[in-house]
Amino acid sequence: MRVARRHLLAVLLMAAGLLAAAGITAPIAGALGWGAIAISPDTGRVGYSKGLNSAIEAQQAAVGLCQARDCRAVLNFTNACGAVAQASDTSWTWGQDRSSTAAQNRALISCSQYGAGCRVVGWVCS
Repeated sequence: MRVARRHLLAVLLMAAGLLAAAGITAPIAGALGWGAIAISPDTGRVGYSKGLNSAIEAQQAAVGLCQARDCRAVLNFTNACGAVAQASDTSWTWGQDRSSTAAQNRALISCSQYGAGCRVVGWVCS
């Protein structure tokens, strides 16, 4: 069993080396990377990330930067911008687009469907 595992490991490492030598890598976002936004409905905290290699990495970073127990990632994007807005009744919405202004507008339009007094809480571009 141990020999089989070692053999499998050796084969996998060799294959990975061949793929790397051939220039074949896992797909990642463009030069600007992935971004994400996380929110805490209870505290109102927001976490942002940008320039990461995957959506999962970006979401995990945003949740960590949000710094509240109930933080959750609500948006991820690559080569785009994301924004979050909040209504006076504390409803949260978000939007994404190619520019920060357009992303903020999308978040505000979405927010206006849920309540009045909407404001952009923050935005980030990757």
